[in-house]
Amino acid sequence: MKKIGILGSGIVGQTLANGFIKYGYEVMMGTSDPSKLAEWKAKAGEHGSVGSFADAAAYSELVVLAVKGTAAIKAIEKAGASHFEGKTHHVHMREQRSIKRRSETDPEPVRLGNGGHGKGRSCKSH
Repeated sequence: MKKIGILGSGIVGQTLANGFIKYGYEVMMGTSDPSKLAEWKAKAGEHGSVGSFADAAAYSELVVLAVKGTAAIKAIEKAGASHFEGKTHHVHMREQRSIKRRSETDPEPVRLGNGGHGKGRSCKSH
C-alpha cells in the first residue's frame, strides 16, 4: 500500500499527510477548497497532491477521514460511497461517534462501502 487519501484539509489532515509522505507514501488530500492547500502542496512536492474528496477517495488504497465530526457525513457523501469499496478506511474515534447516526430519527449507522473502520467492519462501534 503506497497511496493514501486524506479527506480534510485542516491541520490534522496536513499533519497526517506530512507523516505519510515522510515515510514514503504518496498522498492526495481531498478538500472542497483546493486553494487552501496551495502552500501545503508546494512543500509536499511530488509525493503530495490535492483534489476533491472524490478524487482522493478514488486515488487511494487507504482512506483517512480527517474532518470535524460535524462535517463527516458531508465529506463522505462528497467522496462517494463507491470509492470506499474494498479499501481500508479509518474514521477517528471522535468523528466516528459524530457520524454514528444521520439524525436522531434515523437509527441506522452510516455505512462506508464495505465497512466504517477497516475492511469489512461497520461504523457502529469498536
